[in-house]
Amino acid sequence: MTEAEYALSPGVLWRRFKKHKAALVGLAIVIGTMGCAFLAPFIAPYDPYETNVGKTFEPPSWKFLMGTDKIGRDLFSMVLYGGRPTYIIGLGSAIMSTIIGVCIGAIAGYFGRIVEHITMRLTDLILVTPGYFLYILIISTFENRSPLMLALVIGLVEWCWLARIVRSEFLSHKERPYVVAAKVVGAGTNRIIFRHILPNIFGPIIVTVTVNASAAILIAASLDFLGLGDPTQLAWGTIMTMGGKHLRAAPWVAFFPGLFLFLTVLGLNLVGDGIRDAMDPRQARRARIA
Repeated sequence: MTEAEYALSPGVLWRRFKKHKAALVGLAIVIGTMGCAFLAPFIAPYDPYETNVGKTFEPPSWKFLMGTDKIGRDLFSMVLYGGRPTYIIGLGSAIMSTIIGVCIGAIAGYFGRIVEHITMRLTDLILVTPGYFLYILIISTFENRSPLMLALVIGLVEWCWLARIVRSEFLSHKERPYVVAAKVVGAGTNRIIFRHILPNIFGPIIVTVTVNASAAILIAASLDFLGLGDPTQLAWGTIMTMGGKHLRAAPWVAFFPGLFLFLTVLGLNLVGDGIRDAMDPRQARRARIA
């Protein structure tokens, strides 16, 4: 086993990751909020769409743990169900942006010359264009505003930074001795890219994925605030937008989904920090010596 393979082995990564206490807290938050979201049908005490005109703006109590909204819906049930579209958007867009960003960055960094020039100018063009202008432009042309559609749109815009990171890493690694040696023994382009270089730059990619996921969740919430989300979905951003109109009468309607949104973004960023530290080469060398 090479040093790079040893450093990236699951056992070694987990041993270094669990030394990062804040990252463990973040992982617990992410697992907790994700579990609540996708197990909502089994956890929620009420139907999130069930109205009760006699229970409007009920404050938090044992019967309604987070209170009710303006039409008497149980906010706790709404928040549990609201995590699902939020996570679908965050994780879906992160996967989409990662696929696009890694492919474009790898092609630009490895082949260089005219290929690099064309791909990087395209990347620069998207980077200098205001993101929300692109979101509004793309979303407004479609009637379908489902979580998967929003994830696709955000992923198509948010890949640029990852592409630049991957490109710079490929430029740094493609002239290193281990890549030159692979070329000498006759390794093909695909093998060099996927077997040799990508495993050695996996750390920055994973960290960027967690950052993109948390950014996408915040972007989706802001799009809900602008009225560009799916009004039929009880996403956290949608619930916060509804609650923002009644902050004086019922501040809990906006507070609790906002709290879950904050904790989720915080948890994802803490996990990203932990993964970055676990995959740090200096940490890997110290672990190897130990």
